[in-house]
Order: sequence, then C-alpha cells, then structure tokens
Amino acid sequence: MVGDKGMIKSTQTEQLSTEDFHYITTITKPQIRSLINKGVLDIQLFDNELMEVTVDGERYIMRRNQQRAQENKKTRQDKINKIKELANLKNEYFVKHKKADYQKGLKEIQNKALNLHINNLVDIKLEEDIIKVNDIKESIEYDMLLDGCYCIKTDLIEPQVKKEVIHERYKSLSQVEQDFKKMKTTHLEVRPIYHTKENRTRGHVFLVMLALRLLNEFIKKTCEMEEPIDELISSLNEVVCVDEEIGGVIITRVIKPAGIAEKVLEKLGIQIPEVLGTVCANDF
Repeated sequence: MVGDKGMIKSTQTEQLSTEDFHYITTITKPQIRSLINKGVLDIQLFDNELMEVTVDGERYIMRRNQQRAQENKKTRQDKINKIKELANLKNEYFVKHKKADYQKGLKEIQNKALNLHINNLVDIKLEEDIIKVNDIKESIEYDMLLDGCYCIKTDLIEPQVKKEVIHERYKSLSQVEQDFKKMKTTHLEVRPIYHTKENRTRGHVFLVMLALRLLNEFIKKTCEMEEPIDELISSLNEVVCVDEEIGGVIITRVIKPAGIAEKVLEKLGIQIPEVLGTVCANDF
C-alpha cells in the first residue's frame, strides 16, 4: 500500500503486517527533524541521489530535490515579504488615523504570520506606534536545512525491492492525484450526482472511472500534439452523420472530419466508416 504522509499511521501499518501487506509512505518534516536529533538520520544524507538507512526493521529512503528546494526558499521569502508589506500598509493607516487601535493592528499582522506558518521566522513588534517586522535569521537558516527534503518510510527490506523502485512507486502517487482531479474538477466532473439510490450512485462513479481509462489512453496517444487536451477532445464533435435517401433507401453517411479531428483520429488509430447503415424509407 502506497500513501502520502499522514495517510498510513502506525496502527494501520500493524494491521497491514498481519494481512501480509507492506507499506510505502513518507514522514513529515517535524518527524524528519526528530529522527535527525535522535541520530537515526543524518542531514548530510539528503542529496540529489537516493540514500537510505534501516533502523529496527524500518527503511528510510532520503532525497533532496534541488528544484523543490528553490521553490521552498522562494515561497518562504514571499510569505515574509507579504507580512512586511501588510505591516507597511498598517503603518500608513496609523499615520492617517491617530486614534487607531495599535495593539489590534499588531495582532492582525501577528495572526497573519501565524496563518502563513512563519510566526517563528519573523519578529513582529510595536515600537513607538510603528509595527516592525524583522527576520529571525537563525530560525530561517534552521528552516532552510530541510528545503526540498523528503523521506520515504517502508517495511520492505532491501533484498525484496530496491530503493529506486520504492521511490518510483511513491512518486506514482502524483498520477493518482491527477486522476482524481480529472474525475472531480476538470474533464469528467463526477459531481453533481443526481442519484439517490446507492447502487445507482456506485454505477455513476464506476462509469466515470471507465471514462477515466479512456481519457488517459486518449491523452497518452495524443501527447505529441501541440493543441490543449480540451481542444483535441472538442474537435471530435466534427464527426457527424447525414442521412441521404436514394431510391427509397436511406443511407447514413459519415462526414469525413478534417483538420485537428482528422489528426486526432489518426493518432488514436480509429478509422471512420463512410456508411453506418441503410434502411428502407418506407419503414419510417
């Protein structure tokens, strides 16, 4: 079983072991720091290459993603800049409103820093009716130590599965997240569900999952095309039929699509027949 941090807890791992199941998950940054402080992990092991240690039957696979590290650094600085900007706006308000509640304004900035999870990275105080925001450099440097770092935890021992395979299986979680996004908010939109009976609701969701299989295959075969996926799907609306009556016989012909639709069908390996069928006009 593969799950992201917080999805597979210790109680569940024990239950999995009794059913002869193994698990792959990740631990949180506070948990990583705790293991580093205990000497179980070493910050030096977090590198661009996969590293691992095994302790008490639990295997930890570590890596530092340099791109994610840069993103973490930028996100942190953006949050700090945001707090400083809000403090400046509040100070401008104080200048124009001498009877303003300075303590209330200070509390607003402090609460914002708390919501952004950087209250331990900046010192926010009121001096001479001015809100000042100063970086706490030691805390920022400490926070930066784990930028881009993540740690996979598993009970799979090395002879069973190599660390590269475990890492690959964990990274595949992003594909699952993308599939749920496709089903819920983008192409398929499973909601709203207008069914009230359980079996019909299950049937509705099952059909959406079948549609997901088709959508993923569609994306896979058209991935080399430059047009957005929505445009490629919409182009198939150009596949239309017309009825022609010849000698008392109605022939249903398919209009051959052109442009993007033609290329899409070619990528999918689908050949559209010229005629779908015939029927006697007297049958109508």
